[in-house]
Amino acid sequence: MGHSETLRSAFSAQGKGQLTPYLADMNRKIFWALGWTLVASQALGQTPTNIEAAEWNPVTDRWLVSNGSNILSTLDGDEWSVFGEAQGSHGMEVIGGQLFTTSGNLVRAYDASTGSFLGSLSVSGASFLNGMGSRPGIIYVSDFSGGRIHAIDVSDPAAMTESVLVPNTPCTPNGVTWDAGESRLLFVCWGGGADIHAVDVETGEARQVVDNTGLGNLDGLDGDGAGTFYVSSWSPARITRYTDNFQQAETVVSTGLASPADISWNPTSQVLGVANSGNQTLTLHDFSGTSGMGNFAPKSGNPCSVQHLSHSTWVAQKGTLGAWHCSVGDSAGRLLAEADHFISNFPAELDFNIDFPGAQWVVWTDPSGCQTQVTLGPHRR
Repeated sequence: MGHSETLRSAFSAQGKGQLTPYLADMNRKIFWALGWTLVASQALGQTPTNIEAAEWNPVTDRWLVSNGSNILSTLDGDEWSVFGEAQGSHGMEVIGGQLFTTSGNLVRAYDASTGSFLGSLSVSGASFLNGMGSRPGIIYVSDFSGGRIHAIDVSDPAAMTESVLVPNTPCTPNGVTWDAGESRLLFVCWGGGADIHAVDVETGEARQVVDNTGLGNLDGLDGDGAGTFYVSSWSPARITRYTDNFQQAETVVSTGLASPADISWNPTSQVLGVANSGNQTLTLHDFSGTSGMGNFAPKSGNPCSVQHLSHSTWVAQKGTLGAWHCSVGDSAGRLLAEADHFISNFPAELDFNIDFPGAQWVVWTDPSGCQTQVTLGPHRR
């Protein structure tokens, strides 16, 4: 029965005086529906306005960015949604299924799957908590204006405690990350001719690992877990990669950045996320199987595709016809082998043996530069 028939029935059967409760109920339903529509549109139709930090969230398989007062979530930097109740203006860190954020002198904890609030801590003496790094149970936070680094015990997010690890940093501290290979904390400096420092977490002693990087205003710092570290700088706007215990440096991203702030590494896809505070964008740079310039990560609808059928058999399903380049590497990003295959039609069956010790990934690149990556499992043979 439609609304008009319902109204006529109400008039004829019960009289005009009995219609008021019906209309009141209809009004409540309409306002309820409109309210939920407004909430949904506000949650999904978001645009970053005050980006400062990026963080890969392995729990939701999404990127997070701090956005002034709230936290936004995205798959590819195009469509955004509000991440639960989470708030934070600067550094973020996801560990142990929980998200930790900074804002002023506060550290907040949230559930990394829902964004539900878990607890907060006011850090005594701090006014501008900035970069964050972590190891199990502990978060390290730089105090940009106070020149300190704090250690936060987050084993119980509802009852976090803090201590000062470095009371006087030799520079203005910014990005922070944990170097598991050397069991040390690393942080970068803000200012001209900026340095990179390491901290002994047992003594709190800081020492230089790079004296004058030749870059100004270092902001973000993160590592790939295999001894390679990435640093964002504002002057010039670029991403620099350090290897061999910071003895080797190379520029890996020099375009498409605008005041690149905090950065985050996705170890699964080997993609670096960069929060660009200059134009309010998140850029994603794909380093899977590469040793040179990082490319933007392919989004859904990737124009090239290769399927792995068996140990040495592959099928190119779509892409650009011509010479395709194939490379295979290990978990540390080292190139183990490479070869070229000419494709004149699709689908095309390809033969490429991946029987190399330590092989973890294969990257196929078509003539247009489009890349498709296959991660090899432990039982790939």
